[in-house]
Amino acid sequence: MAGYRAATQEDLDELAPKMRDADRIEVWCSHGMTPDEILQYSWVVSNEVNAAYNDEDEVIGIFGWSLDERGSCVPWLLASDDLKNYTKQFLKESRVWVRGLMEKFPHGYNYCHAANQQSLKWLRLCGIKDFQRVDGWGYYPSPFVKFSWTRKKEK
Repeated sequence: MAGYRAATQEDLDELAPKMRDADRIEVWCSHGMTPDEILQYSWVVSNEVNAAYNDEDEVIGIFGWSLDERGSCVPWLLASDDLKNYTKQFLKESRVWVRGLMEKFPHGYNYCHAANQQSLKWLRLCGIKDFQRVDGWGYYPSPFVKFSWTRKKEK
């Protein structure tokens, strides 16, 4: 992986047709949206949207975060199957990115489809420790896993 940068509309258009199946299933069950629709929606509601790209400058993932109505951070990642070819570098860089969110925001969470084992493993490797299975969640109710963090208040 060459790295990541602020995403552009062209990056969203590039990722949509090659989004990995697990992410397609997840966004359909969670939001009832296609890859094109969820990327556009995420672009609009997010405070930060980044594109991960490979050595050929091809987009292999889009990720970012938004804030909910209580000010909690809601991080997200959607990727192509090509991301697995850059696991070591992506994990190294995304750990730093996730830790930065955990330091900046006292609370964060989102939901991952329970069958999306690759994403759940990535979240664990990034330092997320709180996971709770939620059956029947989403637009098309399905088994999901809520992941979250809560930073302890300093005395």
